[in-house]
Amino acid sequence: MIEIKTDTKRHLVFSRNGADGILAAFAVKYAFDDNLFNEEWPMNVKCEFCDYGEGFGLSHFKGKVDEFLREGPDGAAGPDGLVVYMLDYTIQPNGDMMKFYNYVTKVIGAEMVWIDHRPSAIEDLSHFGVPGVQSAGECACASAWRFLSETAPKSMGRGPVPPMAFRMVSAFERWDTSVKEFSWADQVVPFAMVLQSFPLAMNDNRSDLVRFLLKAVSDDGVALSDPLMAIGKALFCRMQNEEQRIASRVYRGTFMGKYSCLALNSQACGGEAFGKCGADPGSVDLLVVWSFNGSKPERPYEYHVYTEKDGIDVGKLCEEALGGGGHQRAGGGSSAELLVAAGGA
Repeated sequence: MIEIKTDTKRHLVFSRNGADGILAAFAVKYAFDDNLFNEEWPMNVKCEFCDYGEGFGLSHFKGKVDEFLREGPDGAAGPDGLVVYMLDYTIQPNGDMMKFYNYVTKVIGAEMVWIDHRPSAIEDLSHFGVPGVQSAGECACASAWRFLSETAPKSMGRGPVPPMAFRMVSAFERWDTSVKEFSWADQVVPFAMVLQSFPLAMNDNRSDLVRFLLKAVSDDGVALSDPLMAIGKALFCRMQNEEQRIASRVYRGTFMGKYSCLALNSQACGGEAFGKCGADPGSVDLLVVWSFNGSKPERPYEYHVYTEKDGIDVGKLCEEALGGGGHQRAGGGSSAELLVAAGGA
C-alpha cells in the first residue's frame, strides 16, 4: 500500500460532487492542507469536483493534472511530491480509469490513490492493485478517512473511526432510514441537506463549506449543534411537506420492462414520498423517482432509485443500466429513453 508522507506538499483531489464525495475530499484536505490550520502556510491541496454524465472523461482529468503541474513556481512545478486522488468516482469506461492511472504514475511519475464503491469498477479493476480502497460495502468518505488514518496517522490525529459527520453521511448515502446511531429526521437528513446547500468552494479555506466541515470534523458535537442544522431541519420539513403534497401522483408500473415499481415524476422529491402514498414500498422491487432534463439531450431522463428488498443491488443496477451508481439500496443514473412504464405491477 502507498505510504503518504505528512510532508508531501501537493495533493490534487478529484471527487464526485455529492455529500459522500464532498466529505471524502475534505478528509484529504483535513490531513494535508497546511493552510487549513495556519493561514501563513501554503494551501497544498486542490479539489476538483465531477459527476457522471457531465462529460468528465479521461481527457478532462489529464488536462487538469497538466494544469496543476503548471501552477508551481515559474510554471514548472513538476511531479515531485504530487499525489492525485480519485474519490467516489471511476472514469468511464472503466478501462479509461487504468489509462489515467498509468498516465499519472508512469508518464508523469506521480502517485495516485483511488477510492470508490462502484461494483463493476471494482470487479474490473481491483486486481490492478491501485492504491486506495475499493469496497462496494463502504461509502467513499468512510473509506477515505480509514485509508488516511492508516497511511498518515499523524495527520488525521483521531484514529480510524470516522467522525460523526462522516457516519451520518454514510447512512444518508446508503439511504439507511433504520440507522440506530442517529435520528434520521432530526440529524442525518438535515446534516446532508446543509452540506449539499453550500457552494462547492472547497479551495477557499474561508468559505462557509470549509468552516462548517472543519468544525464538524474537529468536534462531533458541533455536527449536531451548529445553528445551520436548524436550517437543515427546515429544508427537510419543506421537502416532507412537498412529498406529502405530491404523494397522490405515485403510480404503479415497471422499470426496464422487468422490475415492478412505484414511480413518481418529480425533480424535487426523494424516496420518502413513497412512504406517504398509501402503497406498501415493500410490495414492489423498486421505488423510482424520474425526471426529464432537457439540458442533457443525449441522456435526458434522470432517475433516483431505491429498494427495500435485500435481493436487489440498486447501485449495481444503476451502474450497469443507467451509467450511474450508488449503494445496495439507493442509486441513480440517466438514460436516453424513459425506462418507466405505467401499469403491469
